Amino acid sequence: WVEEFGIDGFRCDIVENVHLNRWRELYDACNASLERWRNNHPEDPASQWDEKFYMTGDFEPSGIEYKPGYASAGFSSIVNCKFPKRGNLDAIVYTWQAYSDSIDMHSGWHPFSYLNNSYHREADSSNMLDCATTLMLSPGVAQVFYGDESGRGLSDARLNVDSNQAFRSDMNWHSTDSVILDHYRRLGTMRQEHPAISRGRQTTLDGLTCVRSLDGDMVVIRLCPEEGIGINVAGWFDEGEEVEELYSGSKGIVRGGEVSFPAYLNNVAVIARKS
Repeated sequence: WVEEFGIDGFRCDIVENVHLNRWRELYDACNASLERWRNNHPEDPASQWDEKFYMTGDFEPSGIEYKPGYASAGFSSIVNCKFPKRGNLDAIVYTWQAYSDSIDMHSGWHPFSYLNNSYHREADSSNMLDCATTLMLSPGVAQVFYGDESGRGLSDARLNVDSNQAFRSDMNWHSTDSVILDHYRRLGTMRQEHPAISRGRQTTLDGLTCVRSLDGDMVVIRLCPEEGIGINVAGWFDEGEEVEELYSGSKGIVRGGEVSFPAYLNNVAVIARKS
C-alpha cells in the first residue's frame, strides 16, 4: 500500500495486541517503502515531503501520557480518548496547557485528540461550535471524524441491535450545516497558517486567555471575548502595533497593553501580528 499509493501514515488499532518489535518492523518497512514511492513519483508534490512515516495507535482508554515503548517502536502518538467533549470553554485553556507541556517534554511525541469516532459519539451535538473550538485550537493533532464539520446526524441504524452503526451513516452532502462548516474552515485555516497553534509553547494568562509561540510565529487565543473590553496582550505585542483578529479578519491597534475589535464571532478571538 505504501509503495504503490504513497500512503504516509497508519492508525493502528488495539496496539497492545501486537508485540512492540513487530510494530517497529512495520514502521521501518513503511519508511523504506515511502522513500521508494517518493523516488518513483518525482512529479507528485508529496514526493517533496521529507517527514518520516507517521504512526498513531489506539490504546483505550489512553490519554496523553508518554509511552516510551511505543515511541521506540515508531509511534508518534497514541489516540487521546480523554479529550473533553462538552465544549466547555471555561476550562479548556488549562487542558491545552497540559498538552503543550507534554509536547515540550517529549520530542517527537504529542497528543492526538478527537471529539467523535466510529464507535463513540461523545461530543455534545447541541454545542458543536464550542466543541470544535476546543479541538481545533488544541496543541497536537486534531482528528476530525467525518461529518463533525458538517452536522452529520445519526442514521436509522441507531434502532438496530448494533447501534454503533448509526455513527457510520452516509455523509450528509445535501444537508450540510453551513454554520458549523464555516466554523471548522476558519479554525482549520488558522491552524494551517499558524503552526504555533498546534506545536507552539503555551503560556496561560488566565482561564480564558493564552499565548502560543513557535519560531517567530505567535498568537494570543482569547475565548469568550466581550465587546468593548480590551484583550490583554502586554508583553506579547508592541504598543501601537497593528494586529489582526484572525477569526473575524478585523484589525486593531495595541493601546495601553490591550487591543479590542469591533465585534467577535462564535466566542473566540485569535490574535496575530498583521502580515
